[in-house]
Amino acid sequence: MLWSPTTDELSFSTQMNDEMQILIRTDTRPTKRQVLRCVMTLFDPLGLLSPFIIHGKVLIQDLWREGTDWDEKVSDAVYVKWQRWIQMIEYISDIRIPRCYFSGATRMTYKNSEIHVFVDASEAAYSCAVYLRTFNEEENPQCCLIAAKSKVAPLKPWSIPRLELQACVLGTRWAKFVVGHLDVPVTKVTYWTDSRTALAWIKSDPRNYRQFVSFRVGEILEQTTATQWKWVPSKSNPADEATKWGSGPYFNQDSKWFRGPNFLWLAEEEWPRVTEPVVDTSEEMRASILHHCTIETTIDFHRFSTWERLQHATAYVLRFLNNASKKQPKYSGSLQQAELHAAEEIIIKLTQREAYTDEVAALSNKVLNKSGQEVIGKNSSIYNLMPFLDDRGLLRERGRIEAAERVPHEVRHPLILPRKHHVTELLVNRYHRRYRHGNAETVVNELRQLYTIPRK
Repeated sequence: MLWSPTTDELSFSTQMNDEMQILIRTDTRPTKRQVLRCVMTLFDPLGLLSPFIIHGKVLIQDLWREGTDWDEKVSDAVYVKWQRWIQMIEYISDIRIPRCYFSGATRMTYKNSEIHVFVDASEAAYSCAVYLRTFNEEENPQCCLIAAKSKVAPLKPWSIPRLELQACVLGTRWAKFVVGHLDVPVTKVTYWTDSRTALAWIKSDPRNYRQFVSFRVGEILEQTTATQWKWVPSKSNPADEATKWGSGPYFNQDSKWFRGPNFLWLAEEEWPRVTEPVVDTSEEMRASILHHCTIETTIDFHRFSTWERLQHATAYVLRFLNNASKKQPKYSGSLQQAELHAAEEIIIKLTQREAYTDEVAALSNKVLNKSGQEVIGKNSSIYNLMPFLDDRGLLRERGRIEAAERVPHEVRHPLILPRKHHVTELLVNRYHRRYRHGNAETVVNELRQLYTIPRK
C-alpha cells in the first residue's frame, strides 16, 4: 500500500502480487507467512491509516502467541479477524487526503497555531494522534490530523494504566518529532488522555512510584510540563479509533479521526469544562524500605580486642538509639555509668542467646517440671546449673547459696557465660589485667563472684 501523490491530494493505492490478490478476493484460509507478507506491504509513514494498519499487526502478534508455523494455516479465531480486516482494504483506495492542511489558507491562518496530541491504549495496542489547530480573529478555528503513531501491546501482559502511560510516552516522542519538522510557528502544545490514572502519575512526583512508572513519567516531564496534560472523555478522544476496533475504522473525511474532536473547532472559551477526576494510584507507589538494624548486625564482637572497647562501642550505639527516640531523654558527652552497665547487659544477653539458643527458648516458653520450676532439656551442657531467666532476660544459675538473703542477688545467681566464646575471653582478660596479672586462683575467684563458666 503506497502513497500516490497528486497535485492537490494524497491517495493510497494497493500494490500486491497475484498471490495476495487471490488470497484477498477468495475465502482461502491464509498461512502465517501469507498474513505477514500482506501486512508488511503496508506503507504509511505518517500513520494516517493507523486505525486500520494496527489491527493487521495485532493479527501477526496473535499468530506468534499461538506458535503457528510459517506455512501452517491460521486458526479459526485468527481467520475470523483476518476476514474482517481484509474487508476494509477495498475502502483504502477511496481515501483522499488534501496535501494542504487547510484549503484557502493564508499567512494569517497560521499566525496562532497549536499542536494537540491525543493518546489512548487498550489491551491490544496503544496509539497517539497529532492535530494542528489554527485560529485568529478573522477566521474560525480549523483542525486536521497531521500525523499518528500506533504500536501493539507487548506480549507480556501489562495493566491498562501502564499501557496508557506508555501511550503518553509515545505521544511525547511523536509530538517532539512532528514539531521539529513542522514548518509552522507553534504557540502551544497540549496533550490529552482519557486515563485518569496516567494523568495522576504525570502530575505527581515520579520518585514516589516504582521504576516502571517513575522512568516513564520522568521522560514525559523532560519534554513537557504537567500543566500541558489534560483529561478528555473517551468519546471525544480520536486516538481511541486506533486502539479499539468496534464496528471498524471510519475513514470518512469528516470523521473524528481526520478532523479531530468537535470541541477543537470551537473557540477555547466554548470548550467543555471537564473537571479532572482524582484517583488513587497507590498500587504503583514505591515501597518504603525500612532498614531494621539490631545490635547483632551493627557490632561484630570479634572485631574488638579488649572488653573495654567492646563495652564502649556498644554503649555509644545504645546512646544513638536512645537519642533517636523522641520519647527518651537525650545523652551527650562522656559515657555515664548507667550507659556502660546497660551495654554490659546487652553484650551478655546476646552472647547467651548465641550460645544457648534452645535453653533460652525453653525458659522463655516457661517449660515447667513437676515441682513447678522452669527446666531445660537434660542433654543441655548447663542442665546441672538449673538456669533461669531473670526479669531482664539474663540467664542465671541457681546456686546453693540461693537462700542467703544477705548476699547480693548477682552473687547468689551468677550470670552464665559459654566457655569457648570471644566475649568470655575478653571478660577473663579484663579481670586478668584488672588484678595486675595475679595468679589463676585470684582471677577465677573474682570472676565467680558474678559469672559462671561451665566446663563444657
